[in-house]
Amino acid sequence: MKQVLIDFIKKYGMDAYMIYADSAADSDLYYTTKFLAYDPFLYVHTREKDVLLISNMEAGRAEKQADVDEIAPLSRHGKEYPDVVADFVSDLGVQKIAVPRSFGLYLADGLRSKNIEVTPVSSPVQRSRAQKSSTEISFIRSAQGAAEKAIKKAENTLKQSTVREGTLYINREVLTCEKLRSIIEVSLLYDGYATETTIVAAGASSADPHNTGSGSIKYGEPIVIDVFPQSKLNRYHGDMTRTFVYGKPRQELINMHEMVLAAQEAAIEMVKPGIAASEIHNLVCEVFESGGYDVGKREGFIHSTGHGVGLDVHELPAIGAGSEPLKVGNVITIEPGLYYQDTGGVRIEDIVVVTEKGCKSLNSYHKKLIIEGTE
Repeated sequence: MKQVLIDFIKKYGMDAYMIYADSAADSDLYYTTKFLAYDPFLYVHTREKDVLLISNMEAGRAEKQADVDEIAPLSRHGKEYPDVVADFVSDLGVQKIAVPRSFGLYLADGLRSKNIEVTPVSSPVQRSRAQKSSTEISFIRSAQGAAEKAIKKAENTLKQSTVREGTLYINREVLTCEKLRSIIEVSLLYDGYATETTIVAAGASSADPHNTGSGSIKYGEPIVIDVFPQSKLNRYHGDMTRTFVYGKPRQELINMHEMVLAAQEAAIEMVKPGIAASEIHNLVCEVFESGGYDVGKREGFIHSTGHGVGLDVHELPAIGAGSEPLKVGNVITIEPGLYYQDTGGVRIEDIVVVTEKGCKSLNSYHKKLIIEGTE
């Protein structure tokens, strides 16, 4: 990874690449330093070495944990932070700095006022992160395992439900999207995973792909459950979606589910090194169109086929209209879906790893639509 930054700096005639952020929120910074902090700190990689400029409070921990060449404790001595950084990089012999496009304007302007050149660039770190090591893949596999365990608890809750006047009840209380979401998230927390905005969208809300869902769950309606846990220990994500129905669904919903499953199977079969991501996406579009479903409109198939997964739940490579070829070590979702306001939504999502001969799925959970014993 460090050599990638050195090569990037040299290629574009820069003296350094610099990030200022907190590594809990900035995955590039965490990936590069292996140091987790919730307060911002400065990372500078010159042509010769990488250095952290960090508060005295965190310097001791950084010396033990950070994968960098040097730790420089921050001592402001009454100066404004841009002045401190300007002095710091000048002492490193740095005058031309490349920064990510998310770099703060206040600090950039402060450095420019000191005649230090600051150039926003597309992150060289993000592209490096797209190819995962065996250790990273094991982290993602574990996250998928936690996701499957949580979804199983949600499915078991649905199995144990009863129906009154078309509404599901559990333990004599109405079963809501919020209740089912809490069951999923408690399971993930127990296993050491954090999660934000887990999707449990039932009925009409399932037709909006990122609707988190609310309200009661009804007999015969689709329930889209999308879980994307992040390990509290290693920071890597999983991402998995299943669609369930308690009871007998409309035939159109059954047809949609069969078509989504067929599209996913065709896409996974196509994944291999060297194939353009756009070819996979185009195949999914063709499968849906052959079944008479809309593609690229307000309803039907309205999103990309997938995305990379790692320290961020959405990262490179994108499995959509872009033509970037897949590489060994890419970890991607395959998640086709169909969405119609009068029927609801169906989405099935698994993670696969691109291997030398094709791909390997990190999921084993079933993809049945109807909850067993409820039809």
